[in-house]
Amino acid sequence: DMREHPVMKEFLPKIGNCVIHVDNQGRYDSSEWQVNRAQSREKVLNHLRKVTDQLPPYMPPRLQKVKDRIQEDLRRSREQEKLQETLQEKMAEIEDLVKKGKATEADLRMKLDLAD
Repeated sequence: DMREHPVMKEFLPKIGNCVIHVDNQGRYDSSEWQVNRAQSREKVLNHLRKVTDQLPPYMPPRLQKVKDRIQEDLRRSREQEKLQETLQEKMAEIEDLVKKGKATEADLRMKLDLAD
């Protein structure tokens, strides 16, 4: 599998599933063709390293939308957890006032931040 090749592992996350084709003209079995192929390969790899180092990792639009939705859900979840903690703290304060017999309706409204 080409995705397991070390060179492909380096570039695929940055360029997505792009295909690069280099057509080295000449006889397949000639030493000149093999030298040209090696030089072309190095030239393309050097160019890809230079260009892809400046690019963010490839992110397909649908995957980006899913990622954004997940991050938004996590943000909401954290907010809900904070609200739940605040509510539990206020309920503990109210229960303490009720046990001490010092809870008036105004005290309870103030603890819950309720308007009249």
